[in-house]
Amino acid sequence: MKSKIMSLCAIVAISLCLFACSPAPTQTSISVDASYTGEQFELAIEGSYLTVTLSSNPASTGFEWELIDITDETIIELTGYQFVPPEDTTLVGAPGEEIWTFKAINEGESTVSMEYSRPWENGTKAAETLTLTVSVPASVPQEVEKQNILSASALLENPVYDTEVKVYGKVSLLGQLNCPCFELSSGGDKVQVWYDLMVEDDKTERPAVSVEGIENGDYVIVTGELKTEGTHTVLNDFWASSIEK
Repeated sequence: MKSKIMSLCAIVAISLCLFACSPAPTQTSISVDASYTGEQFELAIEGSYLTVTLSSNPASTGFEWELIDITDETIIELTGYQFVPPEDTTLVGAPGEEIWTFKAINEGESTVSMEYSRPWENGTKAAETLTLTVSVPASVPQEVEKQNILSASALLENPVYDTEVKVYGKVSLLGQLNCPCFELSSGGDKVQVWYDLMVEDDKTERPAVSVEGIENGDYVIVTGELKTEGTHTVLNDFWASSIEK
């Protein structure tokens, strides 16, 4: 998949436009150059926008940016492109800007790959490259929030230790870790949920919780306790007492 994009002295302006209910969206801008290739950026909600603005000079040098790949177009998609010429058109060799707009359409992670090339046959390829990874965390549905059920990020931002709370999130790595546990993700963060028989330091036993019928990718509500101390726990361990889909 190819389309135009970037420049040798590329200045990349990345705007994360988070649309709220008001007419004007809240915007946050991050400016980086091509040395930031491989960095990860987070779009806080589905339906938000990533705008990449790149210096480009196709008229003088023949170089322009190409969009080489989006690894998962179910997560983020290209929705707009425009070339803005330099303000001073009398200045020979002045670069313009290519503006690329991507929309987050689902939670997950996808990587955008770009190259600065001369597009014609036998033209110079990949004089510059840029790779940006975009993460879109799962959001907590309104009906779940109304029940005072937390996201993983909300729990870790204001942790409640050794007290039962309910946490909502997406299951991953179930059956893939070297422990009776899985990861529960929501709001851009995650906890590690333990569901087998667990023993507190005072020898109190916590019975096992069934994960029958639960698969990776499912959204569940886990009741349990966040643990940070003791010989059997590490930060972000969450001991489950019940799991419901």
